[in-house]
Amino acid sequence: MALMPMVLTSCGSDDDDNEQAGRIVGVWKETYYWHDDTHSFRGWQGRGYVHAFKSDGTHIVYDDPKSYEAGEIRKQGTYSFDGTYLVVDGGFKRKVTFTENGNGFEWEQTAIMEKY
Repeated sequence: MALMPMVLTSCGSDDDDNEQAGRIVGVWKETYYWHDDTHSFRGWQGRGYVHAFKSDGTHIVYDDPKSYEAGEIRKQGTYSFDGTYLVVDGGFKRKVTFTENGNGFEWEQTAIMEKY
C-alpha cells in the first residue's frame, strides 16, 4: 500500500495546539477494548492495561494497575499526539476523543481510557 503525503494546516495558534496535545500526558487505565469479533467495546472487568504517556514522548504499558504500582513494565516505546491523532511506536494512528470532563478519552476503535 502506497503512503501519500498529507499537508495539514491550522488556523489556531501553536500554543493552542501544544495545550491540546498536552492533555494526553498522564497515566490512563484501559477500561474497555475493541473486540473485532463482535465489533463492539468490551470491558476489562477490573483489569485492563495501564498506559503512561510522558511529556518526553515516552509511552509505557503495564499489564494492569497492580503491575503499574509495582513498576513492572510490559512494553515501552514512543508516541506522538497532535491534539487529535495519537500515533504509538510509529505504528497505528487513531483519532482521540476526550470526554467532556477530560477524565477519559477514546482511541477510535481501539480502547476507552480513564485517568488512573
